[in-house]
Amino acid sequence: MLEEQYHPAEIANLIGFSCETVYKHKLARLTGGKVYKAIIAKIVKRGKTKLFWKKVEKMLRPLELMQEAKSDMKARAKLASRDYE
Repeated sequence: MLEEQYHPAEIANLIGFSCETVYKHKLARLTGGKVYKAIIAKIVKRGKTKLFWKKVEKMLRPLELMQEAKSDMKARAKLASRDYE
């Protein structure tokens, strides 16, 4: 969001951080150079990986319910209603 030139107060409200924390990261981003950007890139990459696995788990949920449906009435009901959440 800092790279997209959002105002730090907007970022603080959206994410739930204090304005001071956002300003510290803004300053670190401007003065930190390559090291700070490399660390942020690693964090973003981990976040994307976690998001990928959450999507995979969501796609596999019907299969998990099918296995549970053999002995669990609630799983059968969710499977029948197509409520995979």
